[in-house]
Amino acid sequence: PSPQVEQAIDIIRQVDRLEGWVRQLLAYAYQGSRALQPVDVNAVLRTALSGFEDDLPAQRVALDLDLSATLAPIAGEPDSLEHVFVNLISNAIDAMPDGGRLGVSTRESSDHKSIEVSVRDSGIGMSRERLARIFVPFHTTKRTGLGVGTPLVKRTVERLGGRIDVTSRPGAGTVFVLHFPKA
Repeated sequence: PSPQVEQAIDIIRQVDRLEGWVRQLLAYAYQGSRALQPVDVNAVLRTALSGFEDDLPAQRVALDLDLSATLAPIAGEPDSLEHVFVNLISNAIDAMPDGGRLGVSTRESSDHKSIEVSVRDSGIGMSRERLARIFVPFHTTKRTGLGVGTPLVKRTVERLGGRIDVTSRPGAGTVFVLHFPKA
């Protein structure tokens, strides 16, 4: 292609990137209350994972999928939940620049009151200091990041009545566990 075509392609790519940032900012700023509905977490996870079918092999990431077949629905919003899962899966893949294992699982909690969703990676992990700032808005360690992805995940999970736990160690990967009340 000519230099003008390459420049036009680059401009379009940058506009798309900026649009993504604006969407994230708006989603973070506006967490309006919508009617919650019974949601099949496994179905939403499968939809979220389908967007990574090409990325996983390209990044040399093996998927360990363990979804409970007898899961009760949660009260949620499918689109918001999909955004939560896509964000966590994308971060997990980014944390494994040399490939690794992505684990995604669901199960009923031991007290039978909630549904647990786990997203874990075998990636670079995080220091205690970085882990302490993971949910701070506009704090990012990514060169092209905006710093609202993980805070938006936390805000969404809490808005749906759930909570999020994260554990990580440098060189040992990261595990996010989301707890959602049953519908």
